[in-house]
Amino acid sequence: MVFGSIASASSWEPFRRAIEALSAVYANRTDLVRKHKKYLDMISWATTDPSVALSKAVACAINQGVLDNTGAARPLPARIFVDDSLLLATSRWTMMMNLAALIEAIFVVMGEPDTSIRQCPLAQDKWVEVVAGPVQTSLGLIMDTNRLTVAIPSAYVNDVWAIINTAWHVNRRKFIVSEAQTLTGKLGHLAEGAPWVHHLMTHLYASIAYALAENKRLLTELSQDFRDVVESIRTGSFLCSATDRNRHISFALKKAARMVHHSKYKFVINKSMRQEIEFFQDKLQPTSSILWETPIAHLIPRTPTATAFGDSCLEGAGGYSIELGFWWHIDFPEEVKCRTLLFKSDNKDGQLISINVLEFVTVIINYIASLHVITTTNFTDDPHPVLLNVTDNMSALKWTTGACRKYNIG
Repeated sequence: MVFGSIASASSWEPFRRAIEALSAVYANRTDLVRKHKKYLDMISWATTDPSVALSKAVACAINQGVLDNTGAARPLPARIFVDDSLLLATSRWTMMMNLAALIEAIFVVMGEPDTSIRQCPLAQDKWVEVVAGPVQTSLGLIMDTNRLTVAIPSAYVNDVWAIINTAWHVNRRKFIVSEAQTLTGKLGHLAEGAPWVHHLMTHLYASIAYALAENKRLLTELSQDFRDVVESIRTGSFLCSATDRNRHISFALKKAARMVHHSKYKFVINKSMRQEIEFFQDKLQPTSSILWETPIAHLIPRTPTATAFGDSCLEGAGGYSIELGFWWHIDFPEEVKCRTLLFKSDNKDGQLISINVLEFVTVIINYIASLHVITTTNFTDDPHPVLLNVTDNMSALKWTTGACRKYNIG
């Protein structure tokens, strides 16, 4: 069964899992290196840049590293994405054993090569293109295992910059939904290498949401075809058997969605949307100092380096961290207290200070205190420490993780 010919990705999944599991079973075997020398000799090896300093990776309960307590390589499985495999090793010899283990696993599951009756299960075209080294491009991202970073390729950055300059220039005044979705899709991929991008696209997303709602309203008012599709979805009145009705409803839903998303109605590029576009236009240009990359440590689940707790009431707030060795308490100023529920029964004058805001203050002060300790002491040698900043207030929690962009109070 050659993947991609008559088999779907879902039917391939059991084979993928079996190959991944067996790659760990066959790890660290020198005999397999000799057995598969023919294939191992096909790959190339990158020249390592000696000027690149190795970034420190700090082990935790979740990420325990590739070496065991004796310094020997752990028998880690190959990580397979559909039918492409990623392997990690700390030396050329260990990588050879890992590659040999993967080859053996593939042949055990898919059958030994016999090109007279079937395609070799080890994709020869991809295999000869393999360059083993610390910098790899996969899924549109550059992964550097020496610097421990994930980055956006410069060619992609330049491509997005060119799109903004040509299609979204300063003289443009209107847009259609499909064009804006293409732009946000391009910018959204930048967030794979620079997650902070997500926090800077609020007005682009808001403009698209508004335009989609307007498209639906205008189509409902002006398009008989759209109204007919919506009515058929609502009533399920299709001239077919009951077994085929679900397929017709699914088709009608997709058709309605396409009509909304690909409508040619135009909308004004408002001031806030223009500001976001101009921000990216400036930061994406080749002379910009922005690095479209992020440490892997910021992208993966990790055990917290330290934990901070805090709470607020209408009169004051406090917080502490046992690991970081700090505690604090403040009384809120009288001008704050008199604007809380202690002295006001409602917010008719718009001056009420919510308890949610006071809880948010605690989160911010705890973060500042933690940052101060970590940056001014030798608390940890982890270059990318993680703080678990605990709050029992859901609004403060959501504002901390980004919802403050959507609500004025936050």
